Amino acid sequence: MDQMAGPGAGQAHSVTAAAGRPVAAGLYDPAREHDACGVGFIVNLRDEKSHRIVQNGIEIVENLEHRGAVGADPLVGDG
Repeated sequence: MDQMAGPGAGQAHSVTAAAGRPVAAGLYDPAREHDACGVGFIVNLRDEKSHRIVQNGIEIVENLEHRGAVGADPLVGDG
C-alpha cells in the first residue's frame, strides 16, 4: 500500500491498477468483487447507549426492505 507524507502521514491508501480497481492486498482480492445489495452496521465506539443508534438501525432495515431483509428474524429471508 502507498503511504502519504504530510498531513495524515502514516495512513494507508489503496493502490489502484491501470483499470482503476484496487489491487489485491491483505484480505482483499478484486477477483472476489461482485455486486452486493448492501450491509448495515452501526456501533458506538465509546460504548454509549443512544436512541440515535436504534433509529439508525431501523433506517438500515427500512433501506434493505426492497430485498426482503428485515433483520435477525430467522423466519424471514434477506432476498
